[in-house]
Amino acid sequence: EQWVVKVKIETLDRGGVKVKNMWDAGQVVSVQIEPHATINMLKQRIALLVSAHTKHQRITNEAGLEFGDITKLADCEGLENNGTVLLHVEQPKVEEKVIEPLSDDEEIWAGAADDDAGEPMPEG
Repeated sequence: EQWVVKVKIETLDRGGVKVKNMWDAGQVVSVQIEPHATINMLKQRIALLVSAHTKHQRITNEAGLEFGDITKLADCEGLENNGTVLLHVEQPKVEEKVIEPLSDDEEIWAGAADDDAGEPMPEG
């Protein structure tokens, strides 16, 4: 027997990354899954839908109790077939890398070229 678990996207912080995805905070996604499945298995299914890695997801019940990854859905307090869990996604901010000029290297390279200038190329 499969359960239908309604996943309400409570918070969806993508860390500034633009993602092509139709889901936004406040929306509800329905997931079909076995009641003996774990929270981590539910997170894996959610990851495919909302484009958020499992390690950036937290699942809670409507009272705010967070469920551990190895907890079976059937053992989650307040969750049953057609029940609702809350999804909280918080991805780390992606820092832009600044490319700096290599002026010091250019001087070293230019000096090396001057040292090699006196050696003739082998004929072949």
